[in-house]
Amino acid sequence: MTFKIKKLLIGAIALTLTAQPIAFSVDDIPVQNIHAYALYDRDADLFIDTMNASTPMGIASISKLMTAKLVMDDLKNGTIALTDQVPISSNAQSQDGDGMRLRAGESVTLDDLFHGMLICSSNDAAVALSEYAGGSESTFVNRMNSEAKSLGLASAHFVNPCGLTEYDENHDTKPDQNNMSLMDINRLADQLLTNYPELTKITSIEHWQYEAKGLDKKNTNQLLWLYDEVDGLKTGYTVYAGYCQIVSATLCELQVDNGPFQSIYGAAPLSTVDDSRHIFASVLGAINKTNRNNTLKAIINHAKSDMRVYPITDSQIPLYTDTSRNFSIVPTENISLFLPKDAEISFQLMIDPIWQTTSLIAENTNVGKVIFYNDQAVYTEVPLTIRMLAPDTAVLGDD
Repeated sequence: MTFKIKKLLIGAIALTLTAQPIAFSVDDIPVQNIHAYALYDRDADLFIDTMNASTPMGIASISKLMTAKLVMDDLKNGTIALTDQVPISSNAQSQDGDGMRLRAGESVTLDDLFHGMLICSSNDAAVALSEYAGGSESTFVNRMNSEAKSLGLASAHFVNPCGLTEYDENHDTKPDQNNMSLMDINRLADQLLTNYPELTKITSIEHWQYEAKGLDKKNTNQLLWLYDEVDGLKTGYTVYAGYCQIVSATLCELQVDNGPFQSIYGAAPLSTVDDSRHIFASVLGAINKTNRNNTLKAIINHAKSDMRVYPITDSQIPLYTDTSRNFSIVPTENISLFLPKDAEISFQLMIDPIWQTTSLIAENTNVGKVIFYNDQAVYTEVPLTIRMLAPDTAVLGDD
């Protein structure tokens, strides 16, 4: 670990670096038979390692995450309810895949359809939900694309709510398919779980019984059986997209390294450092299930064994103190980074000069930010604020 300490910078000085995937080299992740992969730290909103993650490509049933979001939005708004009886159309029945074996003319509870879509990746359930929530499948697909635009998912494009490949009358693959970059998939999944964390109560179910038809459906996410930390999220496969998956996991009892923090402050953090981390591991275009699972396992194992939690700011400890005017400059929140043990971290303070040009120093005034980065990209930015000192208070970090 290298930690470079930069001197205090005065004025509006901008780094030329921009936020982007850090892309550390991980030698043991099998990349020969996949199109893209990513390791994403939800807590820091940081892509730690990626390959081809910004390239739009087929996503198969991962499309159902957007379908799930819109359904959850409608449930929250009260326009639909889990107890609603959803009529099944011939269009829903006609969808490929084993699914829930829905038949036109019957009615199924929305709750059952939602479970079937997320646990056993039922295409008929996804279409039935789209028709009920949207009025028609095409109207719902328009909502999917509008929602993607509003969320800033520039690579996202949907032509159906389930992710099946679209074919023309000659059974040739149409050029227009469900596509998205892996980075945007991770952002969508993060939005979904941030707004609806209860969703993992469904996606973590290993076996689900659809009693109305005597079906015992196994979750398509095989990593649920391999890692206690995994709680979802979504698999997918079509010939067009290959084998795809995004996995949600909460890693606990990770190793914490206070070395970089002590290099700044000369002391350990005063606040308790959380040794858990919420991550996504994701793959697109794997050649088969085994290759998909092996890649995901390698990403998760790397995160568990080769990475460290590095506290970098503590709102109780100032980064600058002016004893003559009785105030300090502190980060607004406690932040840690989840990075490989050999990562480089540098920082710079970007301070608004207003605190030097006026005698009016007020508590909680925003005075700039501290930026943490390496030589390729910015890790994160933390706002800085004024904190007034009690008289005769000794403070770590005195200037």
